[in-house]
Amino acid sequence: MTSSNGNEKGAGMITIRDMETEAENGCSAFDAADQLRDYVYGLTGQAFAQAKERPLTNIAEVTQYQDFVREQFRKAIGAGEEKKSPLCASVTGTLHCQGYRIEKIIFQSAPRVWVSANLYLPDTAVPGGQHPAVLLVCGHDPLGKGAAEYQRACICLAAAGIAALCMDSYGQGERPDYYEEEKGRECVGRCTREHDYAGFQCMLLGESSARYLLHDAMRAVDYLTERPDIDSSRIGITGNSGGGTLTVMMMMLDNRIAAAAPGTFVTSRKAILATGKPQDNEQIWPGLTLAGIDHRDCLLCMAPRPVLLLAAAHDFFPAKGTLDTYAWCRKIWKLYGQEARFQLYRDECMHTYSLEMAIRAADFFRTCFQMGEQPAGPGRAFAPAMLRNPRDLWCSAGGYLRNEKAGWGIFEQNRERYLARWAASGKDAQKMRTFLQERLCRNRRPGPLFLRKIRDTEMVLDLFCDSYLWESQEGVINHGFLFRETKDRLPVTIALWRDGCRRLTEHYTVIRDICRRGRAVLVLDITGMGMLEQRQFSPAVDKEAFYSAKFKLNTDLLWLDDCLMALGCFDLLRCLDAVEEMPGTDCSGTELYTWGSHSLYGEIAAFLDHRIRALPCQCPRASFGEIVTQKYYDPADMASFVIPGILKYGDIEDIRKWRFANENNCQ
Repeated sequence: MTSSNGNEKGAGMITIRDMETEAENGCSAFDAADQLRDYVYGLTGQAFAQAKERPLTNIAEVTQYQDFVREQFRKAIGAGEEKKSPLCASVTGTLHCQGYRIEKIIFQSAPRVWVSANLYLPDTAVPGGQHPAVLLVCGHDPLGKGAAEYQRACICLAAAGIAALCMDSYGQGERPDYYEEEKGRECVGRCTREHDYAGFQCMLLGESSARYLLHDAMRAVDYLTERPDIDSSRIGITGNSGGGTLTVMMMMLDNRIAAAAPGTFVTSRKAILATGKPQDNEQIWPGLTLAGIDHRDCLLCMAPRPVLLLAAAHDFFPAKGTLDTYAWCRKIWKLYGQEARFQLYRDECMHTYSLEMAIRAADFFRTCFQMGEQPAGPGRAFAPAMLRNPRDLWCSAGGYLRNEKAGWGIFEQNRERYLARWAASGKDAQKMRTFLQERLCRNRRPGPLFLRKIRDTEMVLDLFCDSYLWESQEGVINHGFLFRETKDRLPVTIALWRDGCRRLTEHYTVIRDICRRGRAVLVLDITGMGMLEQRQFSPAVDKEAFYSAKFKLNTDLLWLDDCLMALGCFDLLRCLDAVEEMPGTDCSGTELYTWGSHSLYGEIAAFLDHRIRALPCQCPRASFGEIVTQKYYDPADMASFVIPGILKYGDIEDIRKWRFANENNCQ
């Protein structure tokens, strides 16, 4: 007797659960626990090595390279020439403080996109009635502009006679995108979680959430330039962590920035790679590592304007990378005779915008804006009593700006762009095929398979089972369990589902039924899956969650203009080659059975390779477009199911239509 789940054990047999346990324990013939990491880090190391030192020996060469970096960065985040709509700015309230006032401001950065900000405006009289100003962009703090460290930095700037505009970014302060009033709760976590949740949707259009954050910051500068009490020729920017990221992006693309002080972000890709720490969507700039562009090259776009790097000595952004970047950039500024304009301040602190950083930044901007030295006395001092309750700084009545204004977030803007592009796009099968082939083959090193059976054939209940390894590409091993009822020469069904050989029990009925139809079933483990699952860098993080090892390694691949899904689809196509070498298989009628989201892999593989004769699937994910058009989607293991830019060429239903048309033409 055989039970429905395949776990009843007979004499001389092993159970399906025994096979799952083997897969969970890892491959005894090959140490694969860090195979995916080693593969990704190896490719990245090669890219670093190939990015030769550029001979930037004069200003003309620097200018040319600045243009190249800007072009590559715009391409990486999908930035274009954004249309500017009226700001429709209003002041909703004012707080009067000692020596300055705080104006509560709302402006519209794009149609239906509302931004909340506080303007700290000094009371001191200035020549011409115009204050210099600094845009402070917040790091990933849920309170946004209300967080103590950002209030403190703005107070220091105001005390130095500089206006400070501190704005809430998406998912922070008054701008959570996923607050549902009828439910009375936020359905997605703030800050990085929001940026990544919407960011996966952006990726499918070949874009990044960075384009939206960057646009808001540029519109904040527009607001400052429109105020009669602000000197538009003296506008600076500062921020730390995620705000440091946005500061660097503004340094690259907004030439109105007269001086910049990026904090607790600048290091180097090589230094941060080995930390095992993931970064969120707007901090991931696809293809820049492949193009040889690092943090230092992004800073170079600011030359020869003044820059102050703010660094924390005990930051998780590695200090060595910061110091290396600083030393390299000083040489570039020296070409202009402006070496003193590129400075570094390191505070003995953890990851924060410290009080000492705030004071140094205020001094730096005063010098850049030719305001003279900061006068000594109580105006320079900061006291904790100056901090306000974040609620006091709200620009809206209830602290949820988009609900009050019926506004849009990243999701709505991205969906609107997708639908507009989709309606106007001319879909073309050959363009999609070329795009996918290029994506799947980028960085790959195919060679001999070196197929090997790693143990004698065993009986798993009433099925024979062989365990195979093969090289999908140089140094990258894939695995499969091959099940069959007889040892006759049989056609093969390749089976692909989440966790591969670790989830045999729930798919056993399908395995058995296919075998009873006179076929062999190869349950496939692609790179990072099943028996080849990547070790988690942090045991506390679920393997399918945001910021898991798979998530982090996918972000590293994105820097190489690559992704996990492209790698997995390549593995699937190489599996077809492996099947042709397996003893006792008939390759004339190979089928591909998929379950769940891995149906997307199957559709792509069948579109690209005519050897797949049929594609039965269960519970398929309908399309990539459904991810973009649904505000709430299943985020589980999303790193494995996104090919950036695919929706520029079509969707799964188009791939399916083209495949069927090709099959009919061939008959």
